[in-house]
Formats: sequence, C-alpha cells, structure tokens
Amino acid sequence: LHNFYGVSGNSLAKRRENERWLKILLGILARAGKSLPVGCCVDSNVVIDNHDALQQFFREHGFREAAHLHHRQGGQAPQPTYSLNSKFGEDGKNLTRPDTIGLNECAAAMFRGLELRSSQEITQHKQLRIQLETSTLNQTVRMVKTPRPYPLDKAFYMDDASKDLLAQTCLEPHV
Repeated sequence: LHNFYGVSGNSLAKRRENERWLKILLGILARAGKSLPVGCCVDSNVVIDNHDALQQFFREHGFREAAHLHHRQGGQAPQPTYSLNSKFGEDGKNLTRPDTIGLNECAAAMFRGLELRSSQEITQHKQLRIQLETSTLNQTVRMVKTPRPYPLDKAFYMDDASKDLLAQTCLEPHV
C-alpha cells in the first residue's frame, strides 16, 4: 500500500514540482509488479479525470480507481472529494476529485466497496474508505532471517525529562 500527498499550490513552480513527484510515484507503481496486490491512496492536487499522465498510466498498467470500480458494481458515479469552502452540495465551491485510491489488477479483484466520509478535522476533503476481500488472497510469508535485537546495553541512558524534550523536538513543525 502506497500513499501520496501531492504538492499544493497554484504557482507554476508548485505545479511543476507536483508533476515531478507524480511522475516519480507512477514510476514506483509501474515497477511494483502485477502478481501482488498494490494500492495507492492519492491526494494528487490535480483533477484526476482530466490528468492525461494519470489516465494513461491507469490504462497502460492495469490500475483501476476505486471510485470507478464502485460505480461498476452499482454504486454512485465518482463524486467530488474536495471543496474549497468545505460544502459538497449545490453551494460547494471548486468541487473537484483530486483524491483517489488506485488498485492494480490483483488488488482490484479483491475490491468490495467504497465509502466517502466527511470528517470534522479535515473539512475540505472527503475521506475515501475501501473494503477489500482478503480471504481469497493466498500469500506465503517466509522470514529469511530473524533480525538481531538492538543492543540495549550500549544505548545511552535518557532520563524522563530528556525523553520528553526529544519527543517535543521531534513533533514540532519544521519549516
């Protein structure tokens, strides 16, 4: 399962950076293979249905969008997942669909449903929730070598105040 959050912004530089990262993502997904289920949750910051490179990738590499799979199974047609003013009805502004979940053919065979959900925390985007049937997935997992435990006897001691300071530093937003 991959996750991608595109570069946000309307400047030419931001749009170009987003395109560059999208191309990198598509390259990674193209190399992921077809024998294992592969999914990618995407906030592309582009209108998916109008983005030629994404649509071409879906066609050439057998990826399916959860929204289209859902529609083919009798659900609603793909719905907007973004609203500039956080309203998704008739009074919504800039209603678009930049969010998707792409599934390769193996993962698409396991697809059973899609649900769009609203969130109190993230109001401009709808959450996409898919249901997959995994009982049909027959995978053998083999552990080649058990990793050695980290040698804690050589770890530096940290008192609780130092741990709190480290945690606070790691969680602070960095610009």
